[in-house]
Amino acid sequence: MIFDSVTFKKNMRFLDLGCGDGRVVMFVAQKYKIQAVGVDINPMVIAWARLKTRFARLSNAEFRVENIFKTKLQDFDIVYIFLMPKFLIKLSPKLLKETKKSALILSHGFKIEGLDKYCYKTLSGAPFPTYFYRLSK
Repeated sequence: MIFDSVTFKKNMRFLDLGCGDGRVVMFVAQKYKIQAVGVDINPMVIAWARLKTRFARLSNAEFRVENIFKTKLQDFDIVYIFLMPKFLIKLSPKLLKETKKSALILSHGFKIEGLDKYCYKTLSGAPFPTYFYRLSK
């Protein structure tokens, strides 16, 4: 599990860009007891994620219908991304500009072009690897 390699602290904030049905956000909120936020442009998957969160009684999980390119990144300690490379290329300048330097960026599946020098760890796993980035390298 990729999150076994991450140190979670009480006041951290987690962001999942392109969260889909919210399963990663719910997992992090439930297991690590931190504030977890998911954003996705699809209102149907966000509605489903909100419903599941309500049934699970997770008050520390939040979902927003939002374009990931307009999401403000500066308030988050961990940014999780599972997107196709064409989106990662477009997202790279935003990550460099807006993410706080101490933040951990996790890209599941694909490397983020333009952030190569900040990648400090790769977990090879099936079916996808996960790349760990920290801009304060």
